Amino acid sequence: MSKKKNALDKVADDEEVFALRGRDLSAPRTVCLWIADNIGNSECGDEKLYEALACALRMRRQLFRRAAD
Repeated sequence: MSKKKNALDKVADDEEVFALRGRDLSAPRTVCLWIADNIGNSECGDEKLYEALACALRMRRQLFRRAAD
């Protein structure tokens, strides 16, 4: 088992958390804005940024698929 902690495992009891669903029209853009804000952040490595971008792309494709149906 990986020792890498899930991001939610690191949340403090009094820390605010906001979840986005893939079907939310603003979700892909919001993730991309998060990426832009965190480029160059030493605590946020490239792997995490690439994972976020891949997530935003999947969300965007899902929105287009849903609109085409």
